[in-house]
Amino acid sequence: MTDDPNASRHSDDERINTEDEAEVARWAQALCTSPEELRAAIRVVGSDVLRVKGHLFTILVRQHNRRGKAGDAE
Repeated sequence: MTDDPNASRHSDDERINTEDEAEVARWAQALCTSPEELRAAIRVVGSDVLRVKGHLFTILVRQHNRRGKAGDAE
């Protein structure tokens, strides 16, 4: 941690304000998801950006793995 009061906050400290529709839309676009999926992720893990990113990534990996297993059966 720095003693510099002008240093910017680390991005891990960011939270998504679900009361602000524009902010939800910006984060959804930045995370390549829909506002509805973003809100669903926030309901599961909270509004911390790092946790939301991790949750969305986990969902993506699980979907990819399911598709791979279905393709193996062909």
